Amino acid sequence: MMKTMKMNKYFSMAALGALALTFGSCENGTPEFDDYEGGTSVYFAHQNVERILVLGNDENRDNTKDNEHIINIVSTMGGAYNGKDITLDVAVDNSLCDNLYFSDGVSPVKPMPAEYYTLAGNTISYGGNLQGRLQVKLNEAFFADPASVKNTYVIPLVIKNQKGAGKILTGTPFQEGETPALTNSDAWKTLPKNYVLYCVKYMNPWAGFYLRRGTDKITENGQTTVEKREGATIEKDEVCQITTKSLTEAIYPLTVKRVV
Repeated sequence: MMKTMKMNKYFSMAALGALALTFGSCENGTPEFDDYEGGTSVYFAHQNVERILVLGNDENRDNTKDNEHIINIVSTMGGAYNGKDITLDVAVDNSLCDNLYFSDGVSPVKPMPAEYYTLAGNTISYGGNLQGRLQVKLNEAFFADPASVKNTYVIPLVIKNQKGAGKILTGTPFQEGETPALTNSDAWKTLPKNYVLYCVKYMNPWAGFYLRRGTDKITENGQTTVEKREGATIEKDEVCQITTKSLTEAIYPLTVKRVV
């Protein structure tokens, strides 16, 4: 009995060793998949983009580029599992803003003045990736304009040509042979994705929400009123908001009880 058990033990160990060698000789190769049979396409993922530059410190993300006044307009591709060496020719087209308004229905969408920004070039290179980026440097004139702190200006960019992909997603109009405005959604059976209206505004370093705590002493008509602003605990303190007026100015609304 003892000899049989010993033989079984040796056999089991030998089998495990062979199994380990089998698994050890296998390794994952680089998976390769065929591209979509309809071909690869290039486009902007969203046609209306709102980008807020957060100046100063941002606890939620790395905003180094924001403080350098740099943004990137991103284009993408579809129809392939892996990136490709694609190059897009792009151009600013201010006519894309014609007859457009922001969601309030009152504020017109304005093309950003050319002196407000500098494009790194007129091409977007993918470099073997699934996305391409066009760097934009915002100039001092942009920050000197009081309208730049709210939805006012967009960089209207359109893809003109491409190299390395199958097609540009230019959309399909309802009326064959017509070339309606790209932004007129009612005229398109399949919406075009070859353009982007890139809205840019900024927040200065003081903008944000704060917990307010302290004592106000207001003197009016010779009388002084004292108002203590303090919750039972810090998280119960009054929440106040400071907004951006300019690069160096902030707006802090203050409400006090009028002395009668």
